[in-house]
Amino acid sequence: KESGKGDRYKREKQEPGVELAADTGRLFVRNLSFDTTEKELEDLFATFGPVTEAHIPLDEAKRSRGFGYVLFMFPEHAVKALASVDGTIFQGRLLHVMPALHKPGSGEDGAAEGAGTSKTSSFKQKKEAERREKAGDSTSWNAL
Repeated sequence: KESGKGDRYKREKQEPGVELAADTGRLFVRNLSFDTTEKELEDLFATFGPVTEAHIPLDEAKRSRGFGYVLFMFPEHAVKALASVDGTIFQGRLLHVMPALHKPGSGEDGAAEGAGTSKTSSFKQKKEAERREKAGDSTSWNAL
């Protein structure tokens, strides 16, 4: 009975991740070899469906940081890849695949970067206006 409880716990724990992968179509892959290229990462996941983007962040020395992101054209392919690739060995390393959130700087509709710049500038303008208002307030200054 103990194994039955563990299996149920694992299923319950994985369901939100599967839902996120089904929503975003984006996967986070960690424990990649530092020599892995974006093309190799794309080829690994292309067997599950069309890959829109494969990205491996680089450090200041232009070396891989050991993780990457894969974005599928159809989110259901991401769910299939998540179940199949997680825990497999790739280039001598055990991969850990998890669902990822939407790419920062892009909206739900997949808009490119720059979509959030107007929000950022309006936030800055709002904060600047608040700071100017408080500048005239005598209670905010230390009276010596």
